[in-house]
Amino acid sequence: MITHLLFDHDGVLVDTEQWYFEATREALARLGVVMTFDDYKQHLVDGASSWTGAESQGATPADIDGARSWRDDRYQHYLQTCDIDIDGVAEVLSELAQTYQMAVVTTSKRRDFELIHRDRVLLDDMAFVLCREDYLEAKPAAQPYQAALKRFDIRRDQAIVIEDSRRGLAAAEAAGIATVKVHNELSRFSERLQTMRSRHSVNSRTCYEEFRGVQGGDCRWDADYDRRDGPVVSGSVRRAGHQGVD
Repeated sequence: MITHLLFDHDGVLVDTEQWYFEATREALARLGVVMTFDDYKQHLVDGASSWTGAESQGATPADIDGARSWRDDRYQHYLQTCDIDIDGVAEVLSELAQTYQMAVVTTSKRRDFELIHRDRVLLDDMAFVLCREDYLEAKPAAQPYQAALKRFDIRRDQAIVIEDSRRGLAAAEAAGIATVKVHNELSRFSERLQTMRSRHSVNSRTCYEEFRGVQGGDCRWDADYDRRDGPVVSGSVRRAGHQGVD
């Protein structure tokens, strides 16, 4: 029986990915490097550093450290000034909390995470949060989700992971935990390269309405779902990212 929900953060609870890209793009431009959104998404999929292009054009480690620091400050500016909310998140998290214990497992840096939630209530029903500083190996390694299982003291078959990226789903798969996949620009790009397997899939901007239909009143996580096409009949249960790339 599913008793616990483990949520990714960026792209699932808040819509931050485009602003991390924009801050990184601007920082690279200061070094004379052009990076498109497709380039950025590819880096997230294959795990490559966004700064490789700068290195190949002669940027020194000091140059890159300075640009990275500038990027981090710029990203925090965007977090404070741009709309990153996803409609319905707080309401549905509160509803889900009546049935499940929940936590956040993210590769976000803690200072960014705390800034995002300084004036939000999304964490009110979360038992705990694991940020990038809380484990050694980031997604797609299993360690972040294994740490969450250990913290809750539960078996892997008692949890569901809610993720939007290939790397995040791979982390859940490595930990042996079933998933719900959130559809957004990043996950659609990943799907064009390699199928991301998941027990369910929902749309990022409407997923919290869809959770009402997917989770049901008795934890019936037993039907594939895709907002774009409606319910999908399937006889198989399929198991299974931001800030994971610098």
